[in-house]
Amino acid sequence: MRVPRGAAPLLFAATALLLAAVLAWIGNALTAQALERHAERAAAAYASGHSPWRWQPRRARDVVAQRVFGDGTLRPSTAGLQLRLTAPQPVQIGLPLSVPMDFVRLPRLRLELDAGAPIALALAGRQTLDGPAYYAPVTVLKPGAATLDLAIDTLPWVIADQRVPPPARFAMLRLTVQGAPGATLTLRRIELLPPAALPRGVAALAAAQSYGRFMAMPPQPTLALPVVILPPALDASAMLTARDRIQARAPAAVIVPRGDLGAVLAAAVAGPPSPAAATSPLLPLGLALLALAVLMRPPQQARWRALIEAAVALVPAAWLIVGMRYDGRIGHVSAALIAVGLIYAAALEWRARPRDWTLLAPVRIWAVPMLPALAALLAWTILHGVTPEPLSALRYLGWALLQQFMLQVVVARRLQVAGNREAATLATATLFALLHAPNTPLMLLTFAGGLLWTAWFLRRRALLPVALAHAAAALLIGGLVAPDTWLRSLEVGARYLR
Repeated sequence: MRVPRGAAPLLFAATALLLAAVLAWIGNALTAQALERHAERAAAAYASGHSPWRWQPRRARDVVAQRVFGDGTLRPSTAGLQLRLTAPQPVQIGLPLSVPMDFVRLPRLRLELDAGAPIALALAGRQTLDGPAYYAPVTVLKPGAATLDLAIDTLPWVIADQRVPPPARFAMLRLTVQGAPGATLTLRRIELLPPAALPRGVAALAAAQSYGRFMAMPPQPTLALPVVILPPALDASAMLTARDRIQARAPAAVIVPRGDLGAVLAAAVAGPPSPAAATSPLLPLGLALLALAVLMRPPQQARWRALIEAAVALVPAAWLIVGMRYDGRIGHVSAALIAVGLIYAAALEWRARPRDWTLLAPVRIWAVPMLPALAALLAWTILHGVTPEPLSALRYLGWALLQQFMLQVVVARRLQVAGNREAATLATATLFALLHAPNTPLMLLTFAGGLLWTAWFLRRRALLPVALAHAAAALLIGGLVAPDTWLRSLEVGARYLR
């Protein structure tokens, strides 16, 4: 059925509004689902007498900065992460913390270690990342395996050599190690534990209370671990803001999104969930074979060929971001997937020569994609006196150019072949937004930008103006980021939840 010419803009606008609502629902649902899984894991850990603060270092990437702070080297192994000292001075190993350690409700630290020679061990940390440094000597380890069960409140804590009360929490924790050159220390397991007197099972959890009541009540010391239920109507940013406020008062709290307490208690009864299986290295090989098959024997029907080519090019990014597998680190499998996607996209464009797009365009037609972002960025600079750092801006321009190449050149042009220009614009903008999940505000912003840039590109076929507009908009939006606001960060994937 053909749409009357006058009704086409209204239909486009209505579809865009509907897609924006769906994108907001997806972002909020992914955030709530991730928070619920975290609550289930925490409840199961507490019910079994453990806690979510557990480390089993096996590789360098399991510690902060993937290295030793000082003169030492790390050797990975299945038994644990081995530190070898290369100088007599103390060295430190940092343990990654996404949430501060709660020493009020979890006052015991258990370390399972294996020393190859006498080693002096101490703890160092900060209650806030910019707070004063705490230090406490622990013991001198003898050669062999050892399990230390430390009561945090009994250690001789000092700040700048002055004795101080024990910390209530740590936002940063490091093990300080000292010994003769060549001495080794293997970290097998480190865990923060509740008091031995805390009962097991669901009884370890306090009675659930609403977010409003929990925040209104004065802190109440109790052995049971608090369970706080968030209101059901919060969006992604509001959920994470509420979570942060709860954790500022009680880092060990079990935070239940959207009132789904039953699933959390069921997880506590069922016990700790099984660890997630490692991603198979066969995944990038399978994608590479699929990409090669599409290149060698593409479907004869133009629409199907265009859709399949666009889908295969976007598989790696969608698998990482929408699948919530991106946490700020790119593993070998993820890197291989990304490489396959980029090589495949480049091969598609090489085969399609002569190309029907260009990098540049006459300056007179840059106004539509460029002027809104540049005007807003100029206004922001004048009002706030902040200018982007040139090297950082140049790096981001390269990143924006790569993104827009994949979206506009590889995807949007093929979606236009599969449908029409309006449908391709809506679909490309939707895909662009999904690649910023579950950051709902950023998804909506990128959806709006994707509509403007894709519509312009499909008419003018020039890539650089769109990439410049993308970079200018990102620099502007980056200036709006602030905690406890509608736009918390520009992070995506699982990293957004930190």
